[in-house]
Amino acid sequence: MKRILLTLFFLGALLVCSVPLGTVTAADEAEGVSAAFAELAPDLGSDDLGKLERAEQRLQKLCFEVGAPGREADKAELNHLMTSRLAEPINAVAKTWILFQLSRTGTDDEVDAIAACLADPDFRVRQQALRTLVTIKSDKALDAAKSAAETADPQFKKEIEQTLKVAFYDLSIPVETEWPLCLPYVDDSEVEAWLAGFDSMDVTTKARTVASLAVRNDRKYRPYVLKAIESDDPDLRVDGIIALEKLGTPEDIPLLIRFAKDPAVERYAIVAADRIEYPGFDEAVLEGLKKADDPEDFFNFTKIVVARNNYASLPVIFDGAAKYEPYRTSLLVWSERLVGKDDLPRFIDLTLQIKNAADQERLQRCITRISGGDAKPILPLITPANRNVLVPLIGRIGGEEAFDYMMNMFKTGNGPEKELAVKGMANLPNAEHAETLIAIATDPKISEAGRVAALRAYIRVMSLPEDEIGIQVTDNEKLDALKAAFDRAERDEEKNLVLERLKAVRLPETLSFVLPFMDDPRFVDAATTTVLGLAHHDFLRKEDPQLFSGALNKVIEMNLSADWVDAARRYLNAMNAGK
Repeated sequence: MKRILLTLFFLGALLVCSVPLGTVTAADEAEGVSAAFAELAPDLGSDDLGKLERAEQRLQKLCFEVGAPGREADKAELNHLMTSRLAEPINAVAKTWILFQLSRTGTDDEVDAIAACLADPDFRVRQQALRTLVTIKSDKALDAAKSAAETADPQFKKEIEQTLKVAFYDLSIPVETEWPLCLPYVDDSEVEAWLAGFDSMDVTTKARTVASLAVRNDRKYRPYVLKAIESDDPDLRVDGIIALEKLGTPEDIPLLIRFAKDPAVERYAIVAADRIEYPGFDEAVLEGLKKADDPEDFFNFTKIVVARNNYASLPVIFDGAAKYEPYRTSLLVWSERLVGKDDLPRFIDLTLQIKNAADQERLQRCITRISGGDAKPILPLITPANRNVLVPLIGRIGGEEAFDYMMNMFKTGNGPEKELAVKGMANLPNAEHAETLIAIATDPKISEAGRVAALRAYIRVMSLPEDEIGIQVTDNEKLDALKAAFDRAERDEEKNLVLERLKAVRLPETLSFVLPFMDDPRFVDAATTTVLGLAHHDFLRKEDPQLFSGALNKVIEMNLSADWVDAARRYLNAMNAGK
């Protein structure tokens, strides 16, 4: 009897691309899927590598999310959108990426559209279409690949035939013959004869046996995996846990929860639980979460339901976060992957109950990521009781609505409200409102603390890289802005901050500005760090070799740090080698 066998190439690709990703906030309904796809689709295949990467990552994230339990309608909608896009005149890069994503979400409904790409003039598209069909590996998908071989050119016909050979195990094809690695390919009687000696095998042979049984993917051999899991040998125990990816059932949930408590094997238990495919497994884990009355058990169930993208578990997790105060922060941090904008009110309410500053910071970072730059859902939640937390938070999130709210507070509020508005604006994520920050930093009506916060924020945003700064600005303009901030700074702390951030402005003129400050004991550390940070870049050294040689020799002569001297010598040697 033939066995369908997924090649290691495709399995590897799928595992690499199944890295946990954040929630797609617009995809809880089919309209959200359509809107999200419409937004990213124009940049698929873009010549702008930044746009291309962001679009590909967003599509991959969307495919990952709609694969969660209960999202079947969304997955069907996204598959329809992707196959419709394949029929449009888009470039090979876009087609290849869409086809790759369909290898994760595609069904028989998409096979015809995928198979049509087997005739594409671009070899990358043809190859990915073939791989996607073999990954779907339904009869319809494999028949489509076989049919394409009949009309393909000789080279592609050979590729199709070779791919189909590894899609099916056939006795006419050479396979692994060494025991126990051949266990996936032999008859049951031979497997049972081998396993009769399992208890007397050495640890290495047991480990290889368990791994081979996982590849065979027959759950009747699960008891041998359980034996490995209960072994005294830690490595064999890990091998057994990993094998549950293929052979696990709902009966193994208590075992997985037990190992999720063990730091030594926690990651293996969660990954295994995430990948188990068994009818009713998601429902069983969710039921276990609901019934868990031990806080630690509840937390470990949470890890698994989140890893499996079980959105139905989110209200239960929130209830547990409210109930189990010592685990509240951890539960909320773990739940981030499931949280959308509509869930923010409850998430924020629970966050506000946490007084520890470090925990607050972790959760506010979660909220910032969940919001995706949109503070609108948070604005109605701000009250006099919580605004000391939420106003700085909306500043961190940014966006026009958040800025308008803070500016209104700044213009119309009393003294404490003005100061709070400044604190919020000092958290802005980019330089879109840098002019407001520098105006506040020089306003004598504002307290010293407020002026300092605004100036430090200005220095930070004006030194951000091109893809984060949010405005069109040249490096020379950045340099001028930071030099002006240096002149406005009243304290050495802010002057040093300017000198430190200037290493991001990669111009020879930056080095010329910073270099004299190496002679001032107040600024020598920040200046030297930036001199070396600029000298790290070969293209800069080549622009003005004399300037950089002089600066590096000065670092060596001052001999303030062995590490600095070593770095300066390396850069000088690189310059001399390039002459």
